[in-house]
Amino acid sequence: MKSISTIRSHQGFIRVAAISLTLVSGLVANTAAADTLDEALQSGRPIAIASYPPYMLLKSDGTPSGIGPDIDRAILQSLGLKDIKAQVMDYGAMIPSVQTKKVLFGSGGALNITAQRCEAVLFSDPTICSGTAFLVKNATAKQVTSFEDIARLGFKVGVCGGCVEEKYAISAGVTRANIVVIPDVVSGLNMLSDKRIDVIASTDADLSDAKQKSPQGADITLVSVSSIPRNCTGAAFNKNDVALRDAYNEGLKKIRASGEYKKILSSYNQEVMGAGTDTTTTAQLCSRK
Repeated sequence: MKSISTIRSHQGFIRVAAISLTLVSGLVANTAAADTLDEALQSGRPIAIASYPPYMLLKSDGTPSGIGPDIDRAILQSLGLKDIKAQVMDYGAMIPSVQTKKVLFGSGGALNITAQRCEAVLFSDPTICSGTAFLVKNATAKQVTSFEDIARLGFKVGVCGGCVEEKYAISAGVTRANIVVIPDVVSGLNMLSDKRIDVIASTDADLSDAKQKSPQGADITLVSVSSIPRNCTGAAFNKNDVALRDAYNEGLKKIRASGEYKKILSSYNQEVMGAGTDTTTTAQLCSRK
């Protein structure tokens, strides 16, 4: 989340190198003809989600749920689309799926809006925002307040593959050998308990949710990383689907005005995710290096 919290458990993330994203962007992004809004909405294509509570999940009956999909559903229903389908995939597969129009769009709770991603897809206005945080054993909580601390101490950090926390770790000097891709936070907690990693890095929302639900909760500490600005996610659209992106933005404004947006966040006890979404713009996030 993200350059946010928590709605990512997974079915396995794939690590996607930055160069791969650039190449896919150049080869695919402009190959699909633009659909009209009606054509897009009636296409039957699913939205792309990950399995990452409380942001996104697929219920046993096939219904998409979580903060992102619930926002998506409310918006799409305001546009007249009642039957909302979703396809669970790795984070690294989302942008290529958007570019090739295998999906209608990437869920508003999935991808942080970053400068690199803005070159590959169109983002909606920010849907949810979150900070960066760590989960660590109580004994080491005061030692680790930044990615630079992780690098200095030679700690192993668990991150989801292709997520912004991996980029933060590399930029801070954490070696590749000390960056461990975890399929989900629950698996990360087991690895933390077994001392296979020393830190889990993700959004404050998903780590707070995991700590509250984990039987290990009393043994671990949530550490906010204040040195990193809050990140915001947005729905990701094919570069040609401007009409669909614009309609999504209008729908987002409608559910804000009606109170439905706040109600969704409150249902997950994540009102904090709304902070910054009405004052931070996609243009600002796309230009942030």
